[in-house]
Amino acid sequence: MSFYSYRDPGAAIEVGKFIAAAIGRSALSMEEVCDLTGVSRGAKLQNLLTGRHYFPLELARPLAKSLDLDPANLIYLVLRQYAPADAVGYVFEAVSQHAIAQLRTEKDVTPQSERVRSKKKKKKK
Repeated sequence: MSFYSYRDPGAAIEVGKFIAAAIGRSALSMEEVCDLTGVSRGAKLQNLLTGRHYFPLELARPLAKSLDLDPANLIYLVLRQYAPADAVGYVFEAVSQHAIAQLRTEKDVTPQSERVRSKKKKKKK
């Protein structure tokens, strides 16, 4: 099964319920959410909330910001519409490992003199 042909209608419904609940908890109206995310008002948002349409990944960032949602949780749910849970889990695991490696690399690249200065500043406090 190809990643591009995979679609999970149940996951689309789950995304819609998650977003609808977040809107319900927020102080924003549906129209305000549309304006903040770039979704056209009316039927488009309703179709996303009911799972009739699959939620586009590119709307995850503006939606997470406007509704103060955990972006990782939202992106996981959105990706589940397009790939099986084990594949999405693998992607999250790989990204996590990459992020950890990047942090270690940044730490290793920091010049010794900067680390010494940083330790001295901490001691002075």
